[in-house]
Amino acid sequence: MNRSLSFVVLSAFVTGCWQTAADPDPNVSFSECQADAYGKDMDTGNDHLSSDISASVDGDDIVITLDDYEANCCPSPGADITIDGSDIHVDFQEITADTACNCMCVIDFQVVIPDVAPGDYTIDFDYDGEDHATLEVTVP
Repeated sequence: MNRSLSFVVLSAFVTGCWQTAADPDPNVSFSECQADAYGKDMDTGNDHLSSDISASVDGDDIVITLDDYEANCCPSPGADITIDGSDIHVDFQEITADTACNCMCVIDFQVVIPDVAPGDYTIDFDYDGEDHATLEVTVP
């Protein structure tokens, strides 16, 4: 079965039929700016921050967490999700609207893929159109 859906900050998945609908709780979220992204690569105290991506399971939801990522200070994140059997493709975009600012900072992002059937999954995660990570999860 091949299913495609899109998530943006203001829309969310709500039924087992892979339809999107307005929901106050978005499936793609982000934290406040945690540090100056420019200091992350310089010796200014933020060099201890290292980006990390992980996947976990919460009930029947897959939760992908991006920690300490250099991103635009005004993100409008979204993700296009394709599920084909046990393969999941996530195309994450940091900016999906005309809200980009002229600054960068360190931000955490979270992408929730809800109501996933039990099984073992391989997640191919792209960030802004580039292959970024391959993750493995098991939904009980």
